[in-house]
Amino acid sequence: MIGKRIGDYELLEELGSGAMGAVYLAEKDGERFALKVIHEQLQASADLMDRFVREAQVGGRVRHPNVVRTYEAGAEELDGRTAQFLVMEYVEGKDLRELLADLGEVPETLLREIARQTAAGLEAIHAAGEIHRDLKPENSLITDANESRIMDLGVAKLLDATVALTRAGQFTGTVLYASPEQFRDAEVGAPADLYA
Repeated sequence: MIGKRIGDYELLEELGSGAMGAVYLAEKDGERFALKVIHEQLQASADLMDRFVREAQVGGRVRHPNVVRTYEAGAEELDGRTAQFLVMEYVEGKDLRELLADLGEVPETLLREIARQTAAGLEAIHAAGEIHRDLKPENSLITDANESRIMDLGVAKLLDATVALTRAGQFTGTVLYASPEQFRDAEVGAPADLYA
């Protein structure tokens, strides 16, 4: 897909790929963005498409320097197929897992700063009435200036939602960072993010 256009965005390079889709460095009018394209095989799932739309809504609602901003979501025909996409702020850096691998051990002063900034980002997410539910090192981006940014709100849940995106008994999140209530099929709130 490199060199192709989705809407007004030219795809420059693939930044990574996850369970929901691939993320590309994209450019529009000389500005760079991160553009996530949902995997084609997942587009038939109404539940997954609901999550994709939810990620756009959650990311668009939260405006905070420690949370990656979402600008827009849409669908575009590309090579005869529909490409569902999400446009986010492009932030250069490494996720916390990569930083640990590079440094071997993260200095305590940097850990404290990352924790402080992550807590501030979570406070903004929670103040907007949302829960991340999948906070983990891979969803914590650290810039070269040691700024922490929370990303990937794909399994976020509105605290006041009337329609749940997960069915009863269905686990959502990452096992290693999930809170006890996520395993017990209990009500999941802001404390689950703090636990992670």
